[in-house]
Amino acid sequence: RFINIKRQLMKYKSLFLTIILSSFFSIQCFSFDKNEISPYLFKKNIQNFFLDKHSFPLESFIHSGLIFSNDSMEQYNSIMDFPPFQDYIDRGEKLFYKKIFNNKSLSSCLKIEQNKDFKYPKFDTEKSKIITLERQINLCLAELNQKKWKHNDPFTMGSVMAFIKSKNKGKTLIVDLPDIALDKFNNGKELYFKRIGKMNLACSSCHLLNSGKFFRDEQLSPTIGQPNHYPIFRKAEQYYSIQMRYQLCMKSVGAEPYELNSKELNQLEFFHSFISSGIPINGGVYR
Repeated sequence: RFINIKRQLMKYKSLFLTIILSSFFSIQCFSFDKNEISPYLFKKNIQNFFLDKHSFPLESFIHSGLIFSNDSMEQYNSIMDFPPFQDYIDRGEKLFYKKIFNNKSLSSCLKIEQNKDFKYPKFDTEKSKIITLERQINLCLAELNQKKWKHNDPFTMGSVMAFIKSKNKGKTLIVDLPDIALDKFNNGKELYFKRIGKMNLACSSCHLLNSGKFFRDEQLSPTIGQPNHYPIFRKAEQYYSIQMRYQLCMKSVGAEPYELNSKELNQLEFFHSFISSGIPINGGVYR
């Protein structure tokens, strides 16, 4: 009987926390009606919102939630002097430049180093598809007669992703939005504001008006600049891409996450990256 009573108390405690959290994060930021304003005006509005809210220059958002704490930034800089995940980046460099078919490599296929700006994810107008960096890497592997890599494999895809982002550190993220991709952008935006899971929370619930506040033991980072510093390594060597982080957030609010490289997560990343355009990239880092 005592065990049953304890279970009931835990059940009501969970329900109480859900109600409190849902109420705390219930404030709406501003209208996001996809037919109301252009994506470019939306991006301008949301970037200005964070510039006014936190009084940091736009390029500072490359550090995401670290900007709220001088101690956290000092710890970050100290760890990045000798990153414990350097082996992953070194492995990624070897894989990136390795000649694997007809004297060609991922480097010669991707041609990222030739670009002034960093332009992933991008939209393929011919195939009408969002091309994330992971997808482009796998397209190159297929072209080079190699097997595709799993998106969450830290020893192949993760290592190359971390190397590419660290190698191109400081380049400005620029995501082009052709008219044909507008519906993909709007779908991603809708998902960003959609409440999901047992806690009835959306991405926007945490990372818009509540950026800088604490959720459990984690200080909530601002929306803009988040895609720019992924992939990351948490707890020294735990690899996360931006889509893996989306999945983790969905699980945290009691929702079933979408699969990596799914239509939904690709559209979410596309929207998220577009509104973070104009901020430099800084991936392959510690968090």
